[in-house]
Amino acid sequence: MNSDTFVHEWANAYNDQDFHRFGELYTDDTTYECGPFGLAFIGRAPFARQTMISTK
Repeated sequence: MNSDTFVHEWANAYNDQDFHRFGELYTDDTTYECGPFGLAFIGRAPFARQTMISTK
């Protein structure tokens, strides 16, 4: 997947609130850190789940 396709798919999945599809764009061992909030997630499923929770 090229970068233009990735960005398009990422934005569409996020805007559609399709967090399964959103999470599929990340690797199984993805790491996400948000220092100001003290959050850190390792893995696709925890990252996608937190993204879903934080947008509600």
